[in-house]
Parts: sequence; structure tokens; C-alpha cells
Amino acid sequence: VHVLVRADAGIERVGELAGKRVDLGLPGSGVRSNALQLLRAANVPVETLGLAQGSSLETAARALEKGQLDAAFFTGAYPTKEVARLLQDPEIQLLDLDEPLLAALKRQYPFLIPLTISANTYPGLEHDCPTVGVTAMLVTHKDTADEKVALVLKHLFENVSTLAAEAVQAYY
Repeated sequence: VHVLVRADAGIERVGELAGKRVDLGLPGSGVRSNALQLLRAANVPVETLGLAQGSSLETAARALEKGQLDAAFFTGAYPTKEVARLLQDPEIQLLDLDEPLLAALKRQYPFLIPLTISANTYPGLEHDCPTVGVTAMLVTHKDTADEKVALVLKHLFENVSTLAAEAVQAYY
């Protein structure tokens, strides 16, 4: 989970997002779910945000760059191209998740896994950045034909290099 903030917004913790203009990700998305989980764990009701909108990463990125947002959430494997592009701007930073928030997340959402985005993973990231990760799982209905499952898996495994070009984790 990436929490991107504008340097001039004075945000050092997720708990300081009250009153700020925040993009929570598209409605119904995993990004939105993770953003709401982080806000709940930090005791920041959505209603206390100065602005709570839901956009794609690209739309949120443009608004963050233009100073129309103070913060934006993004869930995705790192390094992510769009996040790397954003962090080339010294006005945009990746927010560390602090220890009290990580402890609250562990209690409330044990499926969120503490992890660290290592220094230099992104331009300008000069320190290790504590955050949480989300595991991914591919599931299907028990009545799905075996041939369809096999076709999807065949397609995925035959295109690992194409998928890995977008997210190195796909290689694994």
C-alpha cells in the first residue's frame, strides 16, 4: 500500500489526513478497501477528510502534481511505474506507516502483511519505508469447467514475461 503525499501538506502520519484532500481510489476497488482500512486503523473517519474522492492512479497522480490533492492511496506491487514517476517530483513523498498504525492494522486486519519498501526502490526514497502488503489470490467458482481454469492458467504462465514487464512480482 502506497500513501503518497504532497510535501507542502505537512502530513507525516495517516492520522493527520483529517481535513486534507485525499484520493481513496475508485469505488469498489482494492485500493479503496485498503485506504478505508488504514483510515479506520488510524481513527480518521472519512467524514473528517476535507475532500474524499475516488479516482484511478493516473487521475489521482495528476491532481497530486497540480496541488489539487494532499494525499492519494495506491495499492500495487512495487516498484510501480506511475509511483516512480511521481516520486521524481520532490514535492511528492511516500508516507511511512508508523508503529502504532502498523500495530492497529495487525490487530484489525491480520491479512495485511507488514513489509518495507527499501530505500532507493523509488527515486528520492532515501530511507526504508514501512507499509503493509496485500496478498493476491486467484479463485473461481467450484462449478467452473476445468478446461476454463486450465486455459486461464495456461495464458498466465505463457505470458509471465509480459506480465513481469508491468510488475516484477509477476515473474515469481
